[in-house]
Amino acid sequence: SIIVDIAEKKYSFSRNWRRQVQKSKDAGNEFVVVPTPSMEDLKKFVTLFNALKNRKSLQFSLSKEELAELFKSDKYKLFFIKDSQGRELCGRIEFLHNGLVYDVYAANSDEALACGAVYHIQEEIFNSCSDMGGLYFDYGRVSPSADYMDNIYISKSYSGGRVVQYNGQW
Repeated sequence: SIIVDIAEKKYSFSRNWRRQVQKSKDAGNEFVVVPTPSMEDLKKFVTLFNALKNRKSLQFSLSKEELAELFKSDKYKLFFIKDSQGRELCGRIEFLHNGLVYDVYAANSDEALACGAVYHIQEEIFNSCSDMGGLYFDYGRVSPSADYMDNIYISKSYSGGRVVQYNGQW
């Protein structure tokens, strides 16, 4: 996995990361924390997730009802990046507990990839979760691979986080 120290907001982002974040900000995209997600918020997240699922040929699905169960706990947080027209471009669900932030679900549109919003949301989440008492952000068992999934590892490595290897099962 990749662990990012978010406590002091002293990040080591790659040049590509910084460039993508600036591109998103220049486009007028805005970070939004959703304190109490509605079923409509969850529906928008699922729609974005389905775009990612199709693009990456993922084999599992999410429903707004399943996500609503997560949000019965206040430890789960929902975040979006919206464009200048107020449309959600990408979203993420994180779990905060005892100073640790775990990446649970990511969801993004093709447009979010093109405009840098996928990096913008992560940087803003680091800052927001740090403000909520988060010390470390864990990307959740993202490891190098020999197939198309290696792109996920590479993009997360731009965060400048520390690579850790988990051995065995959880």
